[in-house]
Amino acid sequence: MDRRQRPVDIIGKAQKTFPIAWYFDCSWVNAFFLIDPQRVAALPLSKRPSAVPGARWREHEKNGQFQRVLWDDVRMVPLVVETGDRAGTFFERLMVKPRPTLTKFLPWAQVKGYAQREYSDFLD
Repeated sequence: MDRRQRPVDIIGKAQKTFPIAWYFDCSWVNAFFLIDPQRVAALPLSKRPSAVPGARWREHEKNGQFQRVLWDDVRMVPLVVETGDRAGTFFERLMVKPRPTLTKFLPWAQVKGYAQREYSDFLD
């Protein structure tokens, strides 16, 4: 803990119950997909229409709080994640806009000339 920076937990209780990768919760699946695809698959399909081909809305509501996910089945990524409550006391939205193609510059492919080290070199 860095007392000079005085960190504050800005992750609300609602996000922790349906984790979005706003923080690392020791789940590589959440870090990679933003939301665990198995958790998304467990959400009931919504009647809400999707304008994105291959993407479907899923949503769950309990005790006035809701989670809605527009999941792209082709890209395996959430395009929209909405979390909030019916009373309107909080509402948050995360939107993902996939790029049409990957960048041609891949940093891990551009390592010619770099020194190779053993993992143990970093433990000192």
